[in-house]
Parts: sequence; structure tokens; C-alpha cells
Amino acid sequence: MQTTILRFTLLVAVMFLSLGMNAQIEFKHERFSSTIDSLRTARSKVEIEEKDFLKKGIENLQKQLKNEEITIDEFEREKKKLAELHAKNIESRTLIIDESIEYLKRNDSEGSHRIVIGYKTKKEREEEYKSFSKDTTINAPIQSSGMGIAFGFVNTTGDYNINDSSYEIAGSRFFEISYVWRTVFKQNGPLHLRYGINYQIDSYKPVDNQYFVMEDKKLHLEEFPMKLKKSKLRIANLVVPLHLEFSKAEHKVFDNGKNVYTYHDSWRFGIGGYVGMNLKATQKLKYKEDGSTYRMKENMSSGVNQAVYGLSAYLGKGSWALYTRYGFNNLLKNSDIKENTIAVGVKYKN
Repeated sequence: MQTTILRFTLLVAVMFLSLGMNAQIEFKHERFSSTIDSLRTARSKVEIEEKDFLKKGIENLQKQLKNEEITIDEFEREKKKLAELHAKNIESRTLIIDESIEYLKRNDSEGSHRIVIGYKTKKEREEEYKSFSKDTTINAPIQSSGMGIAFGFVNTTGDYNINDSSYEIAGSRFFEISYVWRTVFKQNGPLHLRYGINYQIDSYKPVDNQYFVMEDKKLHLEEFPMKLKKSKLRIANLVVPLHLEFSKAEHKVFDNGKNVYTYHDSWRFGIGGYVGMNLKATQKLKYKEDGSTYRMKENMSSGVNQAVYGLSAYLGKGSWALYTRYGFNNLLKNSDIKENTIAVGVKYKN
């Protein structure tokens, strides 16, 4: 069952890459080679796709020039802006894909991952809208994409109340980074489909100076013989999220008479789910003995379920939203206790 879910996850992941980047996918049997191959294929299509977008944009400007909606000076100015825009798009998209490939290559090695995300501010977006010709109405794009992050608290529930959980509420946290595509079913319509790839990190902090022990292929908690300064079970997952979003385009009129329809600052509600796989589970311990500090790191991947799936939802306005997800899979493999992940936090995305 878990193998079937993992194969389905990879299939859906590369399908989304194909939708977002026009990738041609070739499957292989290695663990990550098919995903890496699809990313490389997608990278080779980036420049072709962006040049096609540029060509269509220039054709639209030429049509406006022919209809005397813009002057020759405005035509040259807007053409230059389009060229700069798509050149930057090529640079950004190839960088994202290159970083994703590098991550998958080094996945089996423990290491730190630092990713810096840049966003356009509200003021910058408005200035971009104002730069277009006065008499042209700009509609919200039917398709768009962007990176996002989410963070907050994570814990478990199941055969017990969350207040009786084995993990500290404030000390157990999650972090997510994702690349998401958005498709609107109708121009400026309220119904959207959001899909993408999401990297999750859930860190559980056991209560009462406990740590995880593997016995008979089962993970269970025991009290550590010394006072622990740190005890964390860090679980990293790669999942494919899919949400149906409700968000109405807002109509704005700037001082220069420009009409703009945008989703950037509107209320939105999304509900859906995710399916994916566990990449790695690591226990990290830190304690002192005889005046010396000791750090321990142990791979616990064999003790957690490889297949992960569940429901998720969010509600917010603009770039920020309240976010929650609930896992249907049992957190620990072969466990006699039912433990389902529950996460609550905030999401920030384009």
C-alpha cells in the first residue's frame, strides 16, 4: 500500500511540473532520478517558454500600436520592460530548479538548508500596474506561480486528547517551503485550483526528559538517564498539495485612470489535501556529563511511516493566511498507539 502511494506521489509531482513548466517526463526506477530528470527537462524548456511569452506580449503591443492605443515611444518603452521581465523570469525559474536538483542530490546527507525568498511588495506591484498604458484594463492572470512558506506548531492526536500528547505543545514546531501554481477556471473568477510541491519539516519535542528508542522495529519513548538539553525528532517530508481556493478578484482604479483586477489583496479560502513521502527522520539529542557536552544524531527513518497524506486548509487576506493540516497516516510505523499529525500556523505566499 505504501509503495503504491509513493509511486502515485511521484507521478502527481512530475505531472504538476509538466503543467507548470511544459516538461516532458521520462520515468526511471531509481528513488529520485525520475524527479531529477523531469526537473532537468523542465529547465531546458524555461527559456523557450519565456521567449514565447515575450513574443506574445510584443504581438499584443504591436496590436495596440496599430490601433493607435499607444504611441511609438510607449511601444518601445513597454517592449523593453517585457524583455527585462522575461529575462529575470528565466533567471529566477532556472535558479529554483537548480536548487531543487541540488537538494534531491544531497538528500541522503544530513545538512542544513537555507533558502532566501524574495517577494514584490504591494507598492511595487501597484507601480508595475501603473506603468502600463492608461486606457488598457489589466485582468488578473488565469495562471500564475510562486514560492511560499508556512510555519507554526505541530503535535499529534489520535487515541488520546492533544493535551495528553507525548510532545511539548510550544516546543514542537513545523516549517514548510513550497512552489505552487494557481489556475483560475474563469478570467477574474472566484474559483481557483492550487497545486505544487511542498517540503515539510516537523520537529517533535518529547516531554519529561524522554527520547526515542528503537526496539523490535518499533519506536517508543523512554526517560533519558541524564538531563537532556535538547531532544527532537525531526521528520522531513516531500508532498504534493492540492487545494480548491475561493478568492474574488478586486477591481482597482489608480489615479491615472488605470483599471486593474487583482487577487493580491483579496480574501481567500482554500481546502484540499496532500500526499507524499517521508524523506528522512532524525533524532537529535544534547546533554552534559562530567562537565562535557555531548551531541547525538540518529537516523530513525525506519521507525516512521514512509507514506504521508491528509487534509489541509487556509483562510486569509493578501499574502498572509491562517493554515492547518491533519495527517491521516499514523506517525510511527508498527506503533500500537494511533498518532496523527496536526499542525496549526500561518502561511505566506504569492
